[in-house]
Amino acid sequence: MALVSAVARAGSPTQEPDGFWRGTALYTFDDGRVFRRAIVGTTEEDWSVEMNVASNAVIREVSESDARASITSVDDIAPAGQATAKQRAVAYLRDAMNMQDPYEAYLLFDKFNTFRTANGWSVNQVADALQSEGLKAEDWYAMKTIYSVLSAGASIMQQHKDIEEDWDNRFNI
Repeated sequence: MALVSAVARAGSPTQEPDGFWRGTALYTFDDGRVFRRAIVGTTEEDWSVEMNVASNAVIREVSESDARASITSVDDIAPAGQATAKQRAVAYLRDAMNMQDPYEAYLLFDKFNTFRTANGWSVNQVADALQSEGLKAEDWYAMKTIYSVLSAGASIMQQHKDIEEDWDNRFNI
């Protein structure tokens, strides 16, 4: 789960009529995925520096994308692709906040709660533990409030889901 190489694509960079150096950099990860990034520099050396600087942005973007990918209420929070477990945990929380179905939101929050307790964090330690992954304290406060409200109605939501499924099965909807 790491960047293996950052190289200039064949023929890159080239100096354009406007004097800038333009080209494409290829970033290869250890899982075989390759990402391209257009790079511009004022000199050829500047272009090389910009290519190396862009590698950090590519790593961050791939990690964030992997963190958001395939989030379900049945999967445990674990590293995926370039994303760490903490990045995935923040993605679970954000998806839960944006979930339209309150029961599905509850299930995502509950998955996070299982992850939180497995890591030995109290509810008050979460913001500090995940701050490095972009979770703000005020966001965590809103999230734990919503989870608390959803938890209170979880059994009612489960009963509703069971009735809904039974209804669908009876009438083959």
